[in-house]
Amino acid sequence: MAGTYKATISIGKQRLPEVAWSLPGELFGEHPHRAPNLALLEQISLRSGGRLNPSAQELRQFIKQLSAKQDLAQIFVIAALMLLFIEIIGREILALRRRRASF
Repeated sequence: MAGTYKATISIGKQRLPEVAWSLPGELFGEHPHRAPNLALLEQISLRSGGRLNPSAQELRQFIKQLSAKQDLAQIFVIAALMLLFIEIIGREILALRRRRASF
């Protein structure tokens, strides 16, 4: 983590002078105000069959192809009914076992 670090070392009862060092934030993560390497990005995009900074119109064709609407309400209703029936059957089985155990 970035920040100032201090170390105090003792050898027996002898205390050594405090040592301090600082780690600047630029050592970690992104560097602010650094321009992207556009030549490298363009080379990578061309090799992978893409384009560097495509227009919004070019991106829309991919969004339409990748997304599809599907109504999931029926699936959830069926799942809810199945869970309800499983719960009812489970309660009945437990009640039957309790009745048998009480005899």
